[in-house]
Amino acid sequence: ECRIPVYVNRNYFLPAFADEKTLVIISSYSGNTEESLSSYEDAKTKNCRIICVSSGGKLSAMAAGDGYLLVSVPGGYQPRCALAYSFIPMLYIFIALELITDRRGEINNVIDYISFRGNIYGNLIDVNNPAIIKAPPSKWSMGIAVLNHSKRLSKELSANIWSSKMLLCI
Repeated sequence: ECRIPVYVNRNYFLPAFADEKTLVIISSYSGNTEESLSSYEDAKTKNCRIICVSSGGKLSAMAAGDGYLLVSVPGGYQPRCALAYSFIPMLYIFIALELITDRRGEINNVIDYISFRGNIYGNLIDVNNPAIIKAPPSKWSMGIAVLNHSKRLSKELSANIWSSKMLLCI
């Protein structure tokens, strides 16, 4: 649905076609990923338009110091557990730039659903909790940790998503 081509770069340098008309979204949850930092420097050299998404680290410091738009996301998670914090801001960037259809209503429905499920499965004291009943006793501690994380993440997503949107609508 995107109105322009999107190229996903996982290398240290940008493709040869990147220039001053190219929007480069540098996303690194930790802000210290080597490939992202190298791509950031390459994007600066090529005078690309740059937006960064990060929870901190060198990338956040460089973007702030160089005056590029920085979408700050909550830190403290393992990157694979924070996928929504990396992905949803990109959707909002695309919406703000009118590159895709505005789907904020659908995004909010997903957040509400995650929150609802977190409330159902998050009550770890309830012996009738389906997540506890279906997990073998040897996996209960892992299941409890996942449930706690899911419930906390859904609440933080719900609380922080609109502040991310405001940053993207500058």
